[in-house]
Amino acid sequence: MQKSLFAALLAAVLALPFAAQAQETYLKLQVGQSDYSVSGAHMRPSGVLLAAGVAMSPEVDVEGGYVNFGTGRVTLTDGVNTNTGRFNTQTLFLAGVGKLPLAANFSAFGKLGLAVNYSTIDSESTISGSHSWSKTKATPLVGAGMAYQFSKEFEGLLEYAYYGQVSNDPYKLSQTTLGIRYNY
Repeated sequence: MQKSLFAALLAAVLALPFAAQAQETYLKLQVGQSDYSVSGAHMRPSGVLLAAGVAMSPEVDVEGGYVNFGTGRVTLTDGVNTNTGRFNTQTLFLAGVGKLPLAANFSAFGKLGLAVNYSTIDSESTISGSHSWSKTKATPLVGAGMAYQFSKEFEGLLEYAYYGQVSNDPYKLSQTTLGIRYNY
């Protein structure tokens, strides 16, 4: 089930630029800080987002993309045992984006969609040794941000996106990014 969901989402993401020939399409690149939240500890590696989208109307876009959240590392100790964990998640997503103009070149937006997350976790414990596992899990994607239009083709973006609990382990994932959108 997860593999077919992943394949369908990948096909939808790749088909987006061709979905509406008469509509405005765009590409965007964003970089920023991811936040892996695990058992009260926060790891904040650098991450990147690449996406393509189609403007369905002046207020609504549909976009799909790829996110690499970077690798988070954490070490926890209780005086007897030391656990070291390394977390890495990559995501494909498909989302609707609602836009609200605030001024001539300034707008706010909200994002709601589906993310398919592939996470790998490597842990090492002084008592139980080393363990590695991976998990693919679909989660809701919720985000919000601001955009400033520099020209007809280019926009600057500030975005926060929350991906939730991306594996069965108790870690949650979000990302804050700055980026650029190229409209063509």
